[in-house]
Amino acid sequence: NMASAPSSSSLSSSPVCAALPTPVEAKGEREFCDDCRERVAAFYCAKCEFLFCIECDAAIHVRLLKTHTRVPADQRPAFCPIHKKETEGFCSVDQRLACLACTASVPPGECFAHNASVQPIAVAAAAARETLSSLTKTFNTEEKSFSHELGALRLLRATIDERIEHLEAAVVCSRDAQAA
Repeated sequence: NMASAPSSSSLSSSPVCAALPTPVEAKGEREFCDDCRERVAAFYCAKCEFLFCIECDAAIHVRLLKTHTRVPADQRPAFCPIHKKETEGFCSVDQRLACLACTASVPPGECFAHNASVQPIAVAAAAARETLSSLTKTFNTEEKSFSHELGALRLLRATIDERIEHLEAAVVCSRDAQAA
C-alpha cells in the first residue's frame, strides 16, 4: 500500500463525504482501488494514473500530492491497450479506441495498420448514433409490418377455425341424418 488509510468510520462521519462520488462500476463489475485492492474505487488521479477508494485517496492526496487533479473514477479517460496512452480516436476496422501513437505511421505488425480508419471519438460516436438511429427506424418499420401481417394471420386463423366448426357441425348433422 502507498499509505495507511484512515478508518471508514472516521471518513463516513465527515461532512465532506456527502459530496464524494459514488464508487464506480465498469460494465456491471466493480472496479477496486489500485492501492489497497480491497475497497471500490471512487477517484481517478491523472498524475498517479491510479484508481483510489475514498479512504486511500484521502490518505495519499492530503499533503504532498494535494495538487494532483482527481476526477470521479467513472469519468476517467480511456487508455489505449497497446500504448497505455489516453485515447484520441476510434478505429472503425479494429472496432477499438486508439491513441495518437496508433494513428501515426507505424509499420504493420508493430501496431495496428488501419491508420486511415481512425476517426476522432466524437465523429465515430456520431456515426454510431446515426447507424443506431437508422437501425431503430428499420426495426420499427419491420415491427409494424410484422404486426400488420400477424393481425392478418390471426384473422385468417379465426376464419379457418370458424370454417372447421361449420364443417364439423355439418358432419355431425350428416351422421345424425344417416343414423335416423
